[in-house]
Amino acid sequence: MLQTALLACDFIPARDCTIPDLPSNPNLFLHCDVIFGIPSDDCRGTGICKITGTHSRNISGNSKHCQHATGMLIKKGEDAALTLLFPRHNLCSKLYKTHFWKGEFTVEESYSLSDDLCVQLGISSGQIPAGKYTVKESAGLVLIELACI
Repeated sequence: MLQTALLACDFIPARDCTIPDLPSNPNLFLHCDVIFGIPSDDCRGTGICKITGTHSRNISGNSKHCQHATGMLIKKGEDAALTLLFPRHNLCSKLYKTHFWKGEFTVEESYSLSDDLCVQLGISSGQIPAGKYTVKESAGLVLIELACI
């Protein structure tokens, strides 16, 4: 049964996208742990329940907790747009199907980044509004482009 589930992961259709180059300024991206869910509902549901910086130099950690994934948070350009990037192998199949399967990531309740993360990314405010965000996939990576106000 486990082999079947692992083989199925290899055949999930990929959505084409361009993988962003990492900014040359290391202050514009950070490695992070993301807990998915709704903050006011004890991290149940869809969205972002918590993001914490890992102070790690890579994102190769393979977390199989189904509400948690290790990835990278990237500041895009001069505006406050952010991209969450996850290696596909860091996402358990249940988390993937719940949050990313149809090419869309739903944030049911707005989420505010901590002041510490905002300082690290060089943004003045880190509120990710509730809404639907496009999920892109390529080269074994899952990307979510988030608005940040």
